[in-house]
Amino acid sequence: ERPLLGATVLDAVGSAFVRRDVTAARAALKHGLEGELGEDELVYAGLWLMFLERDLKVPTDGTAERALRAASDRGSWVGKLAAWAAGKLSDAELATAAQSTPQRVEAAFYMAVAKKVAGDPGAEAKLREVAKSPVIDLLEVHIAREMLAPRWRAEPPGGVKLP
Repeated sequence: ERPLLGATVLDAVGSAFVRRDVTAARAALKHGLEGELGEDELVYAGLWLMFLERDLKVPTDGTAERALRAASDRGSWVGKLAAWAAGKLSDAELATAAQSTPQRVEAAFYMAVAKKVAGDPGAEAKLREVAKSPVIDLLEVHIAREMLAPRWRAEPPGGVKLP
């Protein structure tokens, strides 16, 4: 079922993005491409993989680009996101194209992630703004929160060995 596959692929790629697992992100997105997901799911997952590859400085395998090319309607919001990812729209043009509050939050998220990947020290503050957004049902808000969450490792009590 396409809706279930779309939700599963977005969850898997988003989780892999936060965990910085490019192999898992690519595998999940390839399943989405093979399952003929809609352009919305492909563009969002493609953006996350594209930024993950850039952040990890690994060569692309073409999966993200294939997904981003799925946006056939350049007038749609995801078409504008794909055009921005391809360098065909500037940050200012993307921000202007964002017509609704959810679109403005998404635009802010993707521009912040692009800045973070480029090493901009101000990017984290922009991600914090996204994480505080009242549009809590957006995946980008959840991902921003996960990206900013403190990382911790729990050590087992002394004398306890885990299998």
